[in-house]
Amino acid sequence: MRSSPGKSKRETVSYALRWEGRDVPVQLIRESRKTARIAIGSRSFLLRLPHRLSEAQVREAKAWAEEWMDQQLRRDPRLAQKLCRRTYRSGQWLELATARYQLRIRREDRRGLSGRLLDDQLELYLPAEAPDEEVARLVSRLLARAHLPEVRERVHRWNDRHFQQAIGEVKLKYTRSRWGSCSSRRNINLSTRLLFAPQRVLDYVIVHELAHLVEMNHSSRFWALVAEVMPDYPEQERMLKAHQHLWDF
Repeated sequence: MRSSPGKSKRETVSYALRWEGRDVPVQLIRESRKTARIAIGSRSFLLRLPHRLSEAQVREAKAWAEEWMDQQLRRDPRLAQKLCRRTYRSGQWLELATARYQLRIRREDRRGLSGRLLDDQLELYLPAEAPDEEVARLVSRLLARAHLPEVRERVHRWNDRHFQQAIGEVKLKYTRSRWGSCSSRRNINLSTRLLFAPQRVLDYVIVHELAHLVEMNHSSRFWALVAEVMPDYPEQERMLKAHQHLWDF
């Protein structure tokens, strides 16, 4: 927890709301005002409280605000995706759809980040103050390297069975804005976030991108092709929307 006094008797305390296994950043701001207010900021929730509140009243206001935050996070997965950050601690298990890895983290006097996978152990070598965002990118790269062969095989299996199209490269990398894409060079790009998703959901994204090799658009012909290959695709779409705040690094 960090406190920083500002101008006009304004004080800010940073803390995290633990939600669905993640830490959601909250800024608690004590300032000259008459009422409590909770809002969604660009990087955190903002809880503004009057200076005059007692400690008991502050606890009551925080409980009220955290209930509101929980409602907002459950209502809009995009908000959770925007604000939530997974934390990485030595000894914890990282659960993917088809594998699980126990983290072994060593923080050292070093500049760069590195790591390796050994069976079910994910070893990370980090600077003492490495930000969670950089650790997340490292974990994503290591898992992409390990799981690309099986994902590539899955793409070619669906293509051989239903599309018979020429494919460029199959790439697995971290993206937040989309689950997959099909480039003009016929490369199939898939997000490492799909490693957390059930296999049927991964297969839907694969089918979706392979269908773009035939129809490079979202026309009725495109969706008819997707439905022909995977009739239950709307259910997989709903799964992606409902769980996107959980399937992330």
